[in-house]
Amino acid sequence: MSSSSAFSDRERAYHADKERQEFIRQQRAIQCELDEARAAKEAALQSKEPERKAEEATLQRQDATLQWKEVARRAREAALQWQEAERKAEEAILQAKEIELQAKEARRKAREAALAEVERLTALLEQEED
Repeated sequence: MSSSSAFSDRERAYHADKERQEFIRQQRAIQCELDEARAAKEAALQSKEPERKAEEATLQRQDATLQWKEVARRAREAALQWQEAERKAEEAILQAKEIELQAKEARRKAREAALAEVERLTALLEQEED
């Protein structure tokens, strides 16, 4: 029985070694598949990178355009406010000139009234002297 036992031990060791080799082969195959899948995924990501960068550049250009439009809008608004301020200043100047003319007219009328009064009083004095 010892020879049959030794034969069986060798046979078991042989089969165990074959199973271990098969297990290692399967593990390597699985690892290769995982590596290939990882490489394919990385390649897909890298192939999409130029598209992503182009999209990012497009978004940056759109953002810059929007910022430029906002600056232009603010500049137009400031120009309109400046024009409105100039218009109001010109209007105030015209009103001041109108008030000045009215004051001159009032002084002229006051002088005329004063001269008329002087003439009236002078005429009265001349009548009293006669």
